Amino acid sequence: MSPDESDSRPGRVVGAKIRAARRAMKLTQSQLARPDFSVSYISAIERGQIQPSLRALAILAARLGLSTTQLLAEQTADGVAHSHSLHKLLQRQETIELMFLEAEVSLQQGEALQAGEQLQQIATKNLKRRQQAQLQYLLGWAYLQMAQFEESKNALLEAARFAKDPGVFSSMNLQILNMLGSMFAATHNYTEALGSYQRCLDLLASDQQRNPFFMIQVYTNMGECYMRLNQLEQAVKMFQQAAGLTGELASTEQLRSMYASICLYHTNVGEYELAALNGEKCLHLYDQEARLRGRGELYYRICRAVMVRDQEQARAFLEAALRQESEGWDSLSVASITLNLAAWYLAHDRATEAKEYAQKAYEGAQPFEETIIAAETSLLLGQIAYTESRDEEGGARFADGLAMLERLGLREELAEWLVRYAQLLEDGGRTEEALRYWKRVVEFRQR
Repeated sequence: MSPDESDSRPGRVVGAKIRAARRAMKLTQSQLARPDFSVSYISAIERGQIQPSLRALAILAARLGLSTTQLLAEQTADGVAHSHSLHKLLQRQETIELMFLEAEVSLQQGEALQAGEQLQQIATKNLKRRQQAQLQYLLGWAYLQMAQFEESKNALLEAARFAKDPGVFSSMNLQILNMLGSMFAATHNYTEALGSYQRCLDLLASDQQRNPFFMIQVYTNMGECYMRLNQLEQAVKMFQQAAGLTGELASTEQLRSMYASICLYHTNVGEYELAALNGEKCLHLYDQEARLRGRGELYYRICRAVMVRDQEQARAFLEAALRQESEGWDSLSVASITLNLAAWYLAHDRATEAKEYAQKAYEGAQPFEETIIAAETSLLLGQIAYTESRDEEGGARFADGLAMLERLGLREELAEWLVRYAQLLEDGGRTEEALRYWKRVVEFRQR
């Protein structure tokens, strides 16, 4: 076999797989191509004349109901992938980057086990230091999702070691530090977590890059840590810093400008994939719902910090904030304030007002589907139902709220509400049910 024939082999394998999958789905080349590609491009791929780009491979795999790794793995006659061929393919830099991308998508979707399996296929021998850092970072993220905290810590510290190399871009250092902070916070080591987050901010301050989306995340994480340390003044300050940054994202024009600036930065330092990603975002409207969701949840945290800090002044603060609704606040931000007012009234044995405000918060949060505000509103309505002897409704509300907190991955909030519900059931004489939830609390804390 000539060198040219050998080099084109992966292209023929991918093309044959795409053609077979397309025919199995009874799609024409035109149907598979639209709207992103031309028919001639699909035809050339299927004949093995060209190798599809990473973006094209991901799009075509999704349309054919396959993963990109399924398209890349060479098959034997009995349908089993050749590990040797796959190993050879994984040495190609483009395929390694694709594997990283697939693993990150899996992690974003909460599929840590799948991400770990994808990452384990990557041979580490010939990886560049940047790739070594990225591999360990993604492994640390996967271990964190699986609550394997020691493994997560070791992987992230190894990633940080690789990231010290001058050839590793600063954005990788930022991601590693932020994930280290999340790992320390998950193990209740909030002082170490704050140290990692602060190093993030220091690096951002000394860098040309200024990504407000990332900064909002870091400030919010720091606010949560200060809450857990009962340093409420600092918590409010961090949440307000994050909320202030949302003002920079108030209009489409500002967003476009922000994405364009981030795109230019990544281009200048050679991070072309990140540049392309932000360039595409610059060309599209930012997801309005996601932006409002983030702002609403920030106001929820600010209100919660105020409630914990000073119960006497909390009601006046919340009512003053609620009066600003006429100034064009979004419904989720209003719902976050209303929810905290409902909690204040319930804590002061004013169930009627609590129910009224909780119902308003519930309605305001519904268009945004699953958020911490929707979850805690459901839980609060469950608590109110129990006070009014509507136990069946209360149980259903609690079940919905607890399940939502678990799906959102909000471990601390879930633990707190499990304790509250177990205590509520015990106080109501429902000992057997209470015992089930106390067991969940113990299992959760052990895990």
